[in-house]
Amino acid sequence: MCWDILFCLTLYKTAEKVLGYQQKQQRAPWITKEVLELGGERKRLKAMINKSKENRAKYNKVTRKIKKYGEDMKREVSRKNDRQ
Repeated sequence: MCWDILFCLTLYKTAEKVLGYQQKQQRAPWITKEVLELGGERKRLKAMINKSKENRAKYNKVTRKIKKYGEDMKREVSRKNDRQ
């Protein structure tokens, strides 16, 4: 068992030296936890969109919230850039 751990550790270190370390891509600054939760809700509602008009209305409302939040944040970033 000790040999397996040593082998895996050596393999990992060698791969990191040869291939390098790739960092995670950062999200756009306006994508917050709230927006991600709204996206999950939107996905759930999309699956049920044809079952009732009420579901379609909820889906449209969530979609508009996401778009509005994104537009507001883009305007805010634009204002910050204009000030600098």
